[in-house]
Amino acid sequence: MWAKTDTLDMFRFLPLVINSLRHHPQRLMFIHILLWAMPDKGAQLGTMLALGVDSVLLTRITDHIPDVIPRGMNGWHKFG
Repeated sequence: MWAKTDTLDMFRFLPLVINSLRHHPQRLMFIHILLWAMPDKGAQLGTMLALGVDSVLLTRITDHIPDVIPRGMNGWHKFG
C-alpha cells in the first residue's frame, strides 16, 4: 500500500481513517500495525497525523506511541 499510494493521498488517507475510528484503542492499534510494518516511517506517519488531526488527539496518540512524534516536536528521537 505504501509503495503504490501517492504521498499526498497518504497525507489525506491516514488522518481520515484515524478521525473515523470511534474508539481510541482502535486508533492506537491501527497506528501500531503501520509501525509494525514500517518501523522506520514513524516520524513521517506522525507528520501526516499532525497535519490532519487536532492537537488534542495528536497528544493522546503520542502519549501512547512516542515513535510517531513528528520531527522537531518535543520528544522526537532518531529511529535506530
